[in-house]
Amino acid sequence: PHNSALDKKTKERVNYLQQLLKDKKQCQLYPTIFVHVERLLDEEIVKVRSVLFQNGDKQPLELPPPQGPTITLTEKVYVPVKDHPEYNFVGRLLGPRGLTAKQLEQETKCKIMVRGKGSMRDKKKIKGDLHMFCKT
Repeated sequence: PHNSALDKKTKERVNYLQQLLKDKKQCQLYPTIFVHVERLLDEEIVKVRSVLFQNGDKQPLELPPPQGPTITLTEKVYVPVKDHPEYNFVGRLLGPRGLTAKQLEQETKCKIMVRGKGSMRDKKKIKGDLHMFCKT
């Protein structure tokens, strides 16, 4: 019974988060009308996501002590901007105030950076195609 109550609560939070994201999308259609609503939605989205993705009562994973040299792995994942020029990949990858990228970093234990053309406001500084740089 305890697990089903937890699952029900989690499902309710997921549904609530989906509705908040849907509301935010609708709100973005009228940026001059709902001046403060988008900010308030962002704040609520951050709260709900942090509750959903926190570790909770789970015990931390215990690993054996490391052996051998430390290895750093890196990977460049190119974003298909040329195939989908109308899609805002940078905004989708970063999320509100970088929350999506931070969440991905927390879940994967990797450093995630968005680099390349279109990743910064100063377009003159960036060379190369848009990509995500992952490091662990």
